[in-house]
Amino acid sequence: MKFSSNESETNFSNLSKGLEVFINLNVNKNAELDIIFDEDSGSKLSGRGEGDFIFNSDYSGNFNIKGEFTTDFGKYHYKNFGFVERVF
Repeated sequence: MKFSSNESETNFSNLSKGLEVFINLNVNKNAELDIIFDEDSGSKLSGRGEGDFIFNSDYSGNFNIKGEFTTDFGKYHYKNFGFVERVF
């Protein structure tokens, strides 16, 4: 696809190389959220709460998450080197 004007020409040939996504997500108090810091060790934050998120990505592969999440209950699962494991 190509658009042109008197000032410039824009080529949109990369439109078929990715996916553009925009999601506005509202979650209630029953929502559970995990933020994984290290998938191999299992270090993560876990919690329940409510909030609003905006997810978007563009054709170039950029991915963004913005929003607020208020936690009613949560834990930090810390694991390191297979020797140390704590839950805070």
